Amino acid sequence: MTFIRTSCGLINSNSINRIEKTNSGYGKIYTDTIDTTSLENFDDLEDKLSVVVDNRTEIQAIKFHPSNDTFNYEVSPIIAWRITEYGPIPITLDASDVDAYLLPTGEVKLTDGTVYKNIDAARTEYNRQFDWSVTFKTI
Repeated sequence: MTFIRTSCGLINSNSINRIEKTNSGYGKIYTDTIDTTSLENFDDLEDKLSVVVDNRTEIQAIKFHPSNDTFNYEVSPIIAWRITEYGPIPITLDASDVDAYLLPTGEVKLTDGTVYKNIDAARTEYNRQFDWSVTFKTI
């Protein structure tokens, strides 16, 4: 059971009929008995109320860490998927952002949908996005 903090106190999420995003970025909550405003921003509220399902695939998350002299990456198990209006979002223990997915076949699928035969092929292409000849000066 999930409770949502509102201007009227805590509300059981099971009693919510509808939520609308306000101009201030918060959620206007409608129930059978009251209309109130969430004390959380709309995006956080949407995340909290979205459906989460166990990961029953062998897909893993990849986070790239590029630099001009090396290119590291980390692979994290996906423990669940958050189902949103934009599609499934992976939930991992380690990576907060996901750059790609390691498929059970060994292929790598970038978040833009491009598929590569392995991690090395994907990270080579990913690294090409960066111009390492650019230098920055402190002003």
